[in-house]
Amino acid sequence: MIEIKNISKKLGNTLAVNHFSMDFKEGISGIVGENGAGKSTLFRLISGIYEPDEGEILIDGNKSFSKKAKENLFFLTDDPYSPNYSTLKSMTEFYASLFDMDLERCKALIEKTGLDQKENINNFSKGMRRQAFLCVALSMKAKYLLLDEAFDGLDPLAMDWIKEEIIRKSMEDKSCILIASHNIEILNKLVDKYYVLRKGTLATTSDEQSMKNEFICLQCYFSKDVCVDDIRKLGVYVLGFKKIGAVYEISALKQNDTKDKIVNGLNPTICEELPISPTDLIALEMEYSRRKEFINE
Repeated sequence: MIEIKNISKKLGNTLAVNHFSMDFKEGISGIVGENGAGKSTLFRLISGIYEPDEGEILIDGNKSFSKKAKENLFFLTDDPYSPNYSTLKSMTEFYASLFDMDLERCKALIEKTGLDQKENINNFSKGMRRQAFLCVALSMKAKYLLLDEAFDGLDPLAMDWIKEEIIRKSMEDKSCILIASHNIEILNKLVDKYYVLRKGTLATTSDEQSMKNEFICLQCYFSKDVCVDDIRKLGVYVLGFKKIGAVYEISALKQNDTKDKIVNGLNPTICEELPISPTDLIALEMEYSRRKEFINE
């Protein structure tokens, strides 16, 4: 288990991580947030690259910067290192010499990509390079795997089989896999739980079902123009408001009587609930967290 106990970290004059606490067990967790939210810094703290200014991180009871903790963790950064002029084959052998890695497994994964193992990795496109390093990461025997913006540049076909491999590794190896991304859609149907970071602190944590119980999206037709303040005056906590022609799409905090308030207060011709995609659920969660923070400031 990864235990994060009230850690803070300053980078220059910026408080990158601010009194963050959380435990991560086996499974796949998505760490989401805007650019600059503290995701990469958090991963560098967990992996022992940085030491926290306050608090501590324990990995199976060992401090994150200790040799014992690092032996059981692999961190794939957003810009992974490879030796100059290395081929794909020599790059994988380089990582196998440094970490406890299943090289045969890595070769099998690389075969799926169709990448030329004799090619200089510096000649690869961004997406090809990403695939190569994900093959390395998914071949590690470490129990803990951190993937930082690891899917940037991947085409949809590559994304699909890599997601399958991540799920396979999590289930077969009973791994704890943390995936940081600002692209919420990428994590759809992959992670068990979402953790939303904002300004270096945990804004909220939730799974998809909990978020579905927290928010509602309504599609309404009104015979007259309606503005967002008309909805708010009814006591509805509005998080999103869109108008296309005579059709209004209203996203709000779900309360027992949210729909009834709109129906009884504004008498729409039609008012029906719409399904909310996981991507939109996370976006609503982030917006709600931002507003709560603003109120508390």
